[in-house]
Parts: sequence; structure tokens; C-alpha cells
Amino acid sequence: MSEPGVFKALQDIFFFDIHSKRGLQKLYSLMFILLVIFYLHSFWIPIEISKWINTNLIYIGIILLYFVPALTEKLLFVRDALQYDVSDKNPYASFFQKQFPSKYISQKFNIDETQSSMYWFSIFNKWKASDHPHNAWRQTSFDKGYTCRVIYYIQLWSFRFFVLAVTHLIILIALRLFVISSTPIAVSSLFEIELIQWKIGYPLAMLLTHFLLKANNRIKGEVPTGVWYQWKEINDIMKRWLDENVNSINDLQQLAK
Repeated sequence: MSEPGVFKALQDIFFFDIHSKRGLQKLYSLMFILLVIFYLHSFWIPIEISKWINTNLIYIGIILLYFVPALTEKLLFVRDALQYDVSDKNPYASFFQKQFPSKYISQKFNIDETQSSMYWFSIFNKWKASDHPHNAWRQTSFDKGYTCRVIYYIQLWSFRFFVLAVTHLIILIALRLFVISSTPIAVSSLFEIELIQWKIGYPLAMLLTHFLLKANNRIKGEVPTGVWYQWKEINDIMKRWLDENVNSINDLQQLAK
């Protein structure tokens, strides 16, 4: 009876719809966990997969695969930086928020953003019905919005792990050169320069990941690229619809009813 439950858990973790909010959150959570695992493997605890498979540790691994992504997901998405960061401190959040149709309504009719958001989401939420002609726009908006979040956070954390790994490596080398000879064996064993290829390769991989994502997903310039272009594109479609259908506050109020 327990076996189907295990398969269901694994399926729930790995087989998810990346075009949904929940699926993209899982994808980012799993990628974040991989960054942590490779960091631990490179600098703290070398992980020997064969030993895990040949012992009961594999069951612990399955349990961790089920609970850790769920916990990580809760911690990582407790605050939505792109949605809520103060714009002048975060250029990505500034660009992301600038595309909101609600912000466009606020500027067009010179009304408070709280009020414009209320009007917009009253309209937008009606598109939830699968048979609504604009349902595809709504789904695409969620899809592109959460794809932006995944790219943003992986780009951010890959750089943070690069800095962490380089700092750790510098400390290890300094301890090896200046401290280790006078340090007790039990302590000095923590600072052995083992798996040197991982200790060098990991920060290089993190730096490469960061710059590849940044180069292919730019917010600067006349035309954004990558996920930011796609996010702007779907919001521009909805703004054009507003231009065609809303000429006054009264029009807005009628559509929001």
C-alpha cells in the first residue's frame, strides 16, 4: 500500500506543469536545492551516490526529495521580490512592475494605483473561465510572469553561490597556508583541499550560469530580451485591448462590474 504513495510523491515532485504557477515554483525550488547540494558536495560533504543506492540511505533520500522541495518552496516564495520590491532599488522589479496593466490604467486616467488595480483585477479575473475569449491571455500572463521569477531567482542565487564558493575557497587556501600546521588534526581535516576540481569548477559554473542568464534575458536597451520581452509582449497585448475598449472611467467601471 505504501509503494503507490512513494511513486505519487515522486510524480508530484518531478512531473509538473512548467506552464503553471505551482509547476514553476517547484522547478525553481528543485534547481535551488541542486545548487545547495553541489555546494555541499564541493566544500563540505562529498556525496557518493553509489553508497546511497546500496544502503538504506536511499529511503532517507526519497523522504528528503518529498519534504525538502515543499519546504524550500515555502521559504523561497514567502516574499515576491519582482512583485513587491521598491522599484528604484531593484531594476528587474521596476521593469516587471512597469508592465502591469493596472499601472497603465493608473497613468492613463490619473487615478490611484490601488483603485486601478481593483478595476483591472475585476476585469482580469473574469477571464478565468475556460470559455472566455481572453482566457489564453490570462494563462499566458501567469506563465510568463512566473517564468520571469524563475530566471530572476536562479540568476540571483547563482551569483550569490559564486560569491559564497569563492569566499569559502579563499578561506580554505588561507587556512591551509597559514593556520593548518598548528591546528589539531580533528579541526584541520575540515580544511583539506579535497575535490579541488569541484572547488574550482563549482564557482565557475555558478558564474557562467549567472552571465548566460543575464546575457540572454536583458531588461536594458530599446527592446528587452528573453523572458522579459515575453512578459512585456503579453502585457502590451492587454494594454492594447484596454485602449480599444476603455475610453473613460465609466467604461472601466462598466467592464469591472
